[in-house]
Amino acid sequence: MTDRPIEVGFGVVEGFYGRPWTHEARLRIVEELARAGLTTYLWAPKSDPTHRAAWAEPLDRDALAELEYLALRAADAGVTLVHGISPAGAARRAGLLGRRYQIDEERLTALRARVDRVRAAGVERFALLFDDTWPTLLPDAATFSLGRAHGDLAAAISSLGVQVLLVPAIYHRRATDLRSGALAYLRGIAAAVGRSVPVGWTGPNVFSSWISASDLEALEGATGLRLFVWNNAVANDWLPLATSVFGQRRQTERLSAGPIMNLSTDVLTRSAGVLLNGAREAEVTRVALRAFGSLVRDPSHVDPEAAWASAIHDVFGDAGPVVREVLDRVRGHPLCAPHARDWTLSEMVHAARRGEERARRALTSEATRLVSLEARLIEALGDHPALPELGPTARALGRTARRLQAFASGAPDPEPSAREPWSTDLDDSLAVLRAAPAGRRRRAG
Repeated sequence: MTDRPIEVGFGVVEGFYGRPWTHEARLRIVEELARAGLTTYLWAPKSDPTHRAAWAEPLDRDALAELEYLALRAADAGVTLVHGISPAGAARRAGLLGRRYQIDEERLTALRARVDRVRAAGVERFALLFDDTWPTLLPDAATFSLGRAHGDLAAAISSLGVQVLLVPAIYHRRATDLRSGALAYLRGIAAAVGRSVPVGWTGPNVFSSWISASDLEALEGATGLRLFVWNNAVANDWLPLATSVFGQRRQTERLSAGPIMNLSTDVLTRSAGVLLNGAREAEVTRVALRAFGSLVRDPSHVDPEAAWASAIHDVFGDAGPVVREVLDRVRGHPLCAPHARDWTLSEMVHAARRGEERARRALTSEATRLVSLEARLIEALGDHPALPELGPTARALGRTARRLQAFASGAPDPEPSAREPWSTDLDDSLAVLRAAPAGRRRRAG
């Protein structure tokens, strides 16, 4: 195959665990990409059986019809739809215990058939995803041969006349941090496809607080690959694990919102592209994409804070102020962008803890305002599809605000046994006040 590089561009990847976006939400995401000046939508929802668990089975008529319509709408909007497939078992060991791998011809036939069917629905770009498989967890066990087999699969699909991206099993860390097996695996991919197939990378960590062009270039130099960035700055599918509530069955998770501040602007020009992994909530993702579009269009001059505030207004219009009240209280991804938090409340709480009367009054006023947040959000949004996404967070904030009110006034806790499934900065504030010495606590009340 040729070594002519493919540019991924800038856009979104629906690549999270949990309930995938609905068909209607995907159509709104396509429209948002076009408005934001972004060009790429990678469809790869981990929990959709047709992407991963049952990838080799034919798509049913309804799935193909939705895909065909999504591809049509994307083309009309100037957005490239990329169809992701996670072809488990397509590369297998040549022997029972050997370290040499080869392509499973039966699985390759199924993969080609899937590509042909999806291509007939109007999609011309595909992605093969091997992320979160056993070499991800055991990088020492990865081999050059396995990487070569994954690269050969990409080359085989590319030979059908379509463009291919690849997300490898080893998809994060700096070049200097890679174990020998992991480095050999990535070099095996390069041996098969060179720089003609862009390969995904999330930065030095799965959730990276900073992704630099120098790290990207060093990894490309060490492996021979052409990299695109898969940025998890707003992804919240793993936040239940990070916040110690893993295993709880919930329809919504803790939101992560705020300015996109974990990416060097040099990455925009030196990589094959950047895709922002979505949150489980499509409307929250729309805000992130609108702000990301501002960064892509004018990386040298954009103010991330201003771009984020403008994005909320653009997406929600008159409801923007109350939406921002919700999102302000969950700002800063705890793993990816803790530096994006709004520290105003934290400073207010610590001042109140020190006994400063003005801070205590401001804190009481803030709590009083947030008690009514859910009702104001319902009134502002009406039947907007964002209400089911934001409502649980507003409800949790209201409960915690009532407890904060009581604590600041010296009244009994209205919900002494309440345990939120995840916390916001209000919960953090309550914990700070509770830790105050008894004398200062009385003064704060």
